[in-house]
Amino acid sequence: SEEYGLKNFSFKVPDGFECIDHTVDHSFTYKFFGETIFIRDLDMNCDLETAKNYVYRISEDTKFEKLEGYPYDGYYCTAKPVFWSEDDEKSVQIGYILGTDTNYFDIYCDCTPLKAKIIKPIIAKIAKTAKYTSDFRLADKPDVYDCEYLSVYTGSKYYCRECDETYAVP
Repeated sequence: SEEYGLKNFSFKVPDGFECIDHTVDHSFTYKFFGETIFIRDLDMNCDLETAKNYVYRISEDTKFEKLEGYPYDGYYCTAKPVFWSEDDEKSVQIGYILGTDTNYFDIYCDCTPLKAKIIKPIIAKIAKTAKYTSDFRLADKPDVYDCEYLSVYTGSKYYCRECDETYAVP
């Protein structure tokens, strides 16, 4: 396998992956088993729940499974198969998003449901190799600073609330 680096994460890709595009610091595009697999670094000032809903809310039928045994908190996401055009086969989007607070590692693929069964364990393996490499600390817990005369509790580093009728995303 080969190791690659993004702005905030490094990861390993197994043999057989052909790199077909690379945007410096932000994304890689690979071909594997006749399908395109995208790996990207996301900077989003929101928590994981909001990030996954923003990135993977393709339809109301999108399913999210909480990841266990991964280096960071995350989700496996899958959307119901759809036809993108009349000439295409049904396509399902599968992906993993993991990280915390502002930095996320995202790997996804649009493929047929049959190929999704083959590709899922491979992209899961890639997601498990993700390592945070940025100079900035991942803010996974609020900080508490205790001094002789005062104590400071920082709370969450960033906050992005869910959209509603009053505040809609443009």
